[in-house]
Amino acid sequence: MLLLKPIAVTNVTQDANPALGPAGVAGANRFVSLEAPVINNAGQVAYRGFVGIGAGLTHEGIWRYNADGTTQIVYNTTVASANLDDAVSGSEPLFDDLGNIAFFGFNKQPDSQMRTGIFRTQNGSTTVMPLVHTGTDGALGPDLGAGISINTLRKPTGFRNGKLVFDADLTGSGINFNNDTTFFRSDDASSTLVLTREAAVGSSFPGPDIASRFFANSNFGGGVNAAGNAISGASLNDNSFGTGVYFIADGSTNHIIAMKNATGALGPNIAGNPGAVFTFIQGAGTPDINDAGDAVFTGRMGTSRPNVIVRHTNGVNAAVVLLTDMAPGTTGSYKDFAPTNSPVIAGNGDIFFAATVTNPTNVNQFFAGLWRQRDGEGVSLVALDGSSIGLGSDVHFTDLHSVSANARGDVAFRVQFIGAGVTAANDNAVLAFVDGVLEIVAREGDQVDVDPTDGVDLRTIDSFLLDTQLHNTGGQDGRRSYFNDLDQVVLGVTFTDGSTGVLLTNLRAVPEPASLLMLLAVGSMLRHRRR
Repeated sequence: MLLLKPIAVTNVTQDANPALGPAGVAGANRFVSLEAPVINNAGQVAYRGFVGIGAGLTHEGIWRYNADGTTQIVYNTTVASANLDDAVSGSEPLFDDLGNIAFFGFNKQPDSQMRTGIFRTQNGSTTVMPLVHTGTDGALGPDLGAGISINTLRKPTGFRNGKLVFDADLTGSGINFNNDTTFFRSDDASSTLVLTREAAVGSSFPGPDIASRFFANSNFGGGVNAAGNAISGASLNDNSFGTGVYFIADGSTNHIIAMKNATGALGPNIAGNPGAVFTFIQGAGTPDINDAGDAVFTGRMGTSRPNVIVRHTNGVNAAVVLLTDMAPGTTGSYKDFAPTNSPVIAGNGDIFFAATVTNPTNVNQFFAGLWRQRDGEGVSLVALDGSSIGLGSDVHFTDLHSVSANARGDVAFRVQFIGAGVTAANDNAVLAFVDGVLEIVAREGDQVDVDPTDGVDLRTIDSFLLDTQLHNTGGQDGRRSYFNDLDQVVLGVTFTDGSTGVLLTNLRAVPEPASLLMLLAVGSMLRHRRR
């Protein structure tokens, strides 16, 4: 069993064990609740928690755990300031490799109204600044002129190297249902850049790179890489359902990479079937991008469910997996590519995808698995049963989700077991596939010593905390991840005594902080050279 190091635990007082309590909050003596954490490639962890202050009082905050073992408070509701007057966060934070944090929340304005907003830090500091708010056209507005403000603001979806993407609906002069949805990128805490906007054409608000067409529906699933290239989806203006597209936006041009009913460069490009087209883009899943600008996405060809996985490299699409293909490691084809379980592309170009297959001895039963597609090697099986993790081939996965890959091409994921020896007390686990070896990171029923001193405080994992913002991620799309390039995994868990904790484990030796910075720089150079 791997060593799970506690970072924060509820029901442990600050006086009894300062390392596990809410650092930096005056009067706070314990965490009363913790939420799912996120980790970056510098080995830092961010998490949202609620602290007890006095009798029956709780306040919330966001903390950052650093690679040197120290913990810093980034934001909490006990501190009044010009930047965050009565602010309340409304989501788990996004976290980039520079140590910056961004979150969706609420803030009291000068008119005493509580409005939704997005808040962020920059340059690795712990100073939180409001970026945008609803209902204002000034410094905290969308930078689209007097009289135009944000009516509806949604949670940011990607945060990479200081670049944050989110979408919102506008209101005000000249704004209507046909031109209100806008996709933004923020490069610092004081500016926003329009990437796309409904009905917008021209250089100020770039539309798609297709003559006489414009975006006519909401963007969805936005991610962003280190260069600031954002990937998302939308519809074009042609009918009530729209022509679905995936696109990559670099801030000046929106490059369409896939389009409904298109052949050639914008089609699935299936070997031996040049006439194949996507019959639907929306509902097929969430596209993913890495720092090299390569992408992966699913499409629908004449079916109500995704049935093709497409790699986009150097401006060219290529279908790499079809639902009708033989699934490696099985005796049949894939059963389903779930649209809520989208494929991801790692920094080294590996694609990971989850799918279900039919039980060969019971056609009414389906098992979940994970596969890898690698250029030049094709598709190979990563995990389908418990045979390689000491549980036997009779233990299978009824569910597989929360796929999180890294730049090395390693991957972590969540599973639910079924089979011999599996009960409700041990049927969920986190697995990792590192250097070609599959292992259990943590499983319900495991005992963890949450006392970082010489003492012992054993608690049993009852379940894993739900991450409301976690999407499958390749690790370079700015989305929340619990697995990093150092092969570290961070987990939020509930113990059987009702307490919660944030746990960190290393799947390989982690270098000292100075060496870590050198490794990150070298990794960035190698990824750049690959292009």
